[in-house]
Amino acid sequence: MRTRKAASTCALVAALATLGGAASPWPAKPWPLYSAADAARNETCVFILSTPGSGSSTMVELFNQHTSCEISGENAGEFMDLARFVEDFERADSMYRGDVHAERAWHKVYDRAAVTRAQDGLVRALLNPRNATCWGFKEIRYGREPHLDTFVHDVAFLSAMCANAKVVLHSRAALEPELESSVLRGRAEARKKSAMQRACFDVFARGAWAAAGGRMGEIVVNASGLSERDLAYVRAKCDAATAVAEARAFRHAERRPLAFRHTLEDYLERTPQYDALWDYVGLPSPSDHPSISIRTPDRSSKTHD
Repeated sequence: MRTRKAASTCALVAALATLGGAASPWPAKPWPLYSAADAARNETCVFILSTPGSGSSTMVELFNQHTSCEISGENAGEFMDLARFVEDFERADSMYRGDVHAERAWHKVYDRAAVTRAQDGLVRALLNPRNATCWGFKEIRYGREPHLDTFVHDVAFLSAMCANAKVVLHSRAALEPELESSVLRGRAEARKKSAMQRACFDVFARGAWAAAGGRMGEIVVNASGLSERDLAYVRAKCDAATAVAEARAFRHAERRPLAFRHTLEDYLERTPQYDALWDYVGLPSPSDHPSISIRTPDRSSKTHD
């Protein structure tokens, strides 16, 4: 089932990639997934998409230092599943019903507006039950096999969850410390998956800022030992121009970067990129910073404040 849906999503991505900024060939969607009343609240939603073993839980704690923020932990990729559901709903809703057979075959009993409200309500029941003005989640599954094929679609979908959506692509500065983390140590298959996920983040972030007419430093695509074939695959799957086209098709046409690239080392060393992160999300840098213990490649531990 998931393979079939991934293939259909790839077809959608391929179609949109040929369009540039043109209108989507797909029917009007019930996106963005927020109401006019939600938009009037001037809220920000933050989605921290990270590699495993990158200190993403620390990033959640940083955001939650703000009393206005309520960022959730991982959700096993359930919002990627929601994106597939919404896509399938739209496909079914737009099926031809112009003759007796088609009307019988695709007969529907629901009210479309009610379904749209239910989708919005589900998102908020899961992520923002207390009506925070800054909410979201962190997740390690985006851009990681077997979800790399749908990465651009999934980021575009997240961008439609609130009027001011921010996507942070987070990792360690180098691959080795991630592989030495407790969540990945000893997993032989982790190196290639993590290397491809990190490269996907780099490719996407660089393209997202270029598409918005700006620059985000000098983002270098870190191949981390990937073969030319694997790197070419990542470049094709994580092309931000496609996500920008999708976001516009999702009634989200602002010219702003869809994602920001960040590393744990930016936080630990308080680099300019760390300061730029808070500018990107529109929040002040927290005055308090959680202490964390990270494992170095020599397997010793260091505590940072």
